[in-house]
Amino acid sequence: MLSEYSCGRAELTRITALAAQRLGARIIEHTPALGVAFEHGRAVGVRLQDGILPAGQVVLAAGAWTAQLSADLPIPVPTVPSKGQLIAIAGAPLMPRRILGGYGGGHIVPRTDGTVAVGATKERVGFDKRVVARNSRWCLDLAAKLAPSLLDGEVTSMWTGLRPGTPDDQPIMGRMPGYDRLWVASGHYHTGIQMAVITADLMASSILMGSPDPRLQSFSAARFGG
Repeated sequence: MLSEYSCGRAELTRITALAAQRLGARIIEHTPALGVAFEHGRAVGVRLQDGILPAGQVVLAAGAWTAQLSADLPIPVPTVPSKGQLIAIAGAPLMPRRILGGYGGGHIVPRTDGTVAVGATKERVGFDKRVVARNSRWCLDLAAKLAPSLLDGEVTSMWTGLRPGTPDDQPIMGRMPGYDRLWVASGHYHTGIQMAVITADLMASSILMGSPDPRLQSFSAARFGG
C-alpha cells in the first residue's frame, strides 16, 4: 500500500488525482472553495470566487480546513489542525527496510527515493506550518531510539503537514444533519491514509443509496450539535 511517508505527499496526491481523472473526475486547480451553496435547505454546489460550481451532491472533505467551509452551518464540523513535523535521512550505514514504530507514536518509514522519513510530532498549534528546531530534535531522538545508525546519515529535508483532528479524536462522516445532498468526510487525524479506502467506499455507497450506512452513525456531526 502506498503511504504519505513512502512516496511523498505530493506524489501521492498526483497518483490519486490521475486515478480519479481516469475514472471521470474533473479536477479544478488553483480555485479556492469558499463554502457550500444552498437552495431551500438543499446543497446545490460549491461557492467559488467567480460563482457557483453546481453539484448534485456535496461532500465536505477539506481536511483541517473543513471547519472553515462549514462555519455558516448550524451544526459545526469542528476540525482542528494537528501539526506533524518530519525529517528525511539518507546514506546511513544501516538503513531500515521496514517500518519501525512504537515510541511516542512516532515511526521510521523507508521511502521510494531511498531515504527514510522520521516523525511525526503531534502539535495543536493552529495552522502554523513552520519547521521548528525543537521538533527536529524530537525526530532525531526518535531515530536514536529506533535506529541509531541513522544518526550517521544525512538529513536531506525537513517538512510539516497538518492533520485534521476533532475534539474527540474520532472522524466525522455521513450526511450533515438538517441538509439534503450535503455530506462530510473529515477528521481522521493521523489515520487518514490508512482509512482512505474504507471511508471512500462507505461514503460512496451511502450517497448512491441516499442514506448513510448504519456503520457511520457514531461518526455523525450531530454529536457536536446543540
